[in-house]
Amino acid sequence: MATLTTMTAPLLQWGRKSQPHGYQNRYGHYPQCYAICVCSGQLRLERPHHPRVDLHPGAAVFLAHGAPFTLSTPVAAYSGHFVEWPLPSRLAQEKIPPQAVVIPANRPLRAAINAIEGEYAGAADAEALTLLYHLAARRIHLAMGAMDSIPGGADAAAIQARLSANLQTAATIADILGDDSAQRQARRMLSSAGLPPPKRLLLDLKLDEARRLLRSGHLAVTAVAFELGFPSSQHFATCYRKRFGLSPSAERRATGDDGRTPGGARKTQGAGSRTSREH
Repeated sequence: MATLTTMTAPLLQWGRKSQPHGYQNRYGHYPQCYAICVCSGQLRLERPHHPRVDLHPGAAVFLAHGAPFTLSTPVAAYSGHFVEWPLPSRLAQEKIPPQAVVIPANRPLRAAINAIEGEYAGAADAEALTLLYHLAARRIHLAMGAMDSIPGGADAAAIQARLSANLQTAATIADILGDDSAQRQARRMLSSAGLPPPKRLLLDLKLDEARRLLRSGHLAVTAVAFELGFPSSQHFATCYRKRFGLSPSAERRATGDDGRTPGGARKTQGAGSRTSREH
């Protein structure tokens, strides 16, 4: 992907972002080269000839120069972080597809964003934040490179993003992906990228999110099950134990009420001083 050459350049700027509920901004030809990582709430992305995608915490979107798209918050406000790269050269622009690319939630990017949040909650050291935002940009760069290097990877990533956008619902695979033909196509795309079938992938994504919520210590087991659309707490517990080898209640007990992990490190969240509200 030619875009990646531009993404190795030093960043122009970076910082926190937020938009209120009801925000909408439509671009016919995006004037920047930008990425947004969602930390809370929900950001909707709509692109020509693509299904709409609701970006939840952990997901990101790369917005290429010249891309047509609409960003909005019809369900809830969102907050997160942004990084901006220099515009590509004229020659590079001719080779870069002007598109908005969804980057599904992944652990390396989430770890970088969590580190940024932790720094804002603590000393908010400018040099440390500079390094951490460049690390987040690098994680985005690598995620896009991985998507581009796998046959059908971009399509598989779009399917994964669509599934990730429905973690907090009881929607079925048919609700999310469509009829049998669409589901078969999705299975082929996921298989070519080394991923499980849609139904299994959706369950895995829900259980990964459940583990994160349980370890945060803020929700009870029944609340997590309800939040992620499981039909009952018993069904949730069965699936969780099969995936991780322990029950949800045991997972939650392993994390103290003060938000400490079993290893004793306190989890931090915070707000930063630099904010961008352009998107």
